[in-house]
This record gives sequence, C-alpha cells and structure tokens, in this order.
Amino acid sequence: MHSIPYSLGPLALVVEFDVGTGRSFPDTAALARKRGGRLVEAIAKEFPDAVLLTLWMNSINLKAAASDAPDAILASSGYGLLPAFTDGMPDAAPPAMVWVDGCENGCYLDSAEEYLRAALEIRSWTGEALRLVSPINRPKHRQQVQAGFGFYLDMFLNDATYPVRHFSARCERQYATSLSNQSVEWCDAIHSASGVS
Repeated sequence: MHSIPYSLGPLALVVEFDVGTGRSFPDTAALARKRGGRLVEAIAKEFPDAVLLTLWMNSINLKAAASDAPDAILASSGYGLLPAFTDGMPDAAPPAMVWVDGCENGCYLDSAEEYLRAALEIRSWTGEALRLVSPINRPKHRQQVQAGFGFYLDMFLNDATYPVRHFSARCERQYATSLSNQSVEWCDAIHSASGVS
C-alpha cells in the first residue's frame, strides 16, 4: 500500500483549491473529477478488479456534505477538491473494482454505535457522504465503496499511561463492528517509542 502524499513527494495529489490559479472552484472541481477518472482508468487497465484503500474519501468532508452550501465549505477546505476527484473515480471504474473510504479519523471512534454510524454515513443511500457524489454516480458509489476504519497503534502503544486493557477492548469492539458492517479495517503506526516506524 502506498500513501500518495508521502510516497510521491513533490508529485503528491493536490486536493486543496488554490484561488491563485485564476480558475473558479467549480472549474477546478471539474478538472479534479477528470483526474479521478483518469487515475482509475490507468489502474483498471492493469487491475480491473483492484481494491483501492484510501485514507479517506468523502468521510473527511462530512461537514460540507451536511451543509446547504457545500461548495462554500469545500472551497476553503484543505481537502475541498477530494469529493470531485473521488466522484470521477466511478466514471472509469469497471464493476469489479472496489475502493475503500479509509475514514482515517475513525481511529477516534470508541463504540460499536459510532463505527456503525460512520459506516452508514459513508455507504448508505441517506448518508452524508453520498450528498457529495453526483446523482449519476450514486448507484456505483453505493455498490463499489466500502467503509474502512484506521486503527493507529501509536495512540495506545506509545503512551505509557494508557491502560493496555482498554487497548485490547477497543480492538475487540472495532473488529466486531467491522464484521457486522462489512467494513475494512487497517492498521498503521507512524511513530514509535523507539523512533522506528
């Protein structure tokens, strides 16, 4: 698995709107959507049944999705072009391709109900995330997007004051919830007490 912002360095995916380009937000979003389609088209040529794990898709912009004026929020958000980019992905995706909204901030969830609510926000017909998807792509999004929840070991293992029993219980809750809502779980550790990732 590669993390685009970290593995590509200066070629990193830019998902923040820059007013200095002279383009309007809608024009820039249209361009981002085309780029999302082109990325998936290139991957699909080699891996038509790929499962693409993202750190987040629309889960990072749920505040905008809940708004009556999402573009106003997205235009000033660090990930404001991400919904347009990810909306372009189903434009070129074969039916066997799946992508996972990794809901990276899911590492802060702490109950089965919170995980289920987040999964519903990402996947359901009435979920907030679907409001950021164009109407034509909503059926594909609903069919091909899965929810995933990041679990950062650093939160627990690098803090000597954190009770290990709570860590174990939280792992069990997250795993049980992932089975019940058919989501993907992923694990990451960025910093460690020894300084080795």
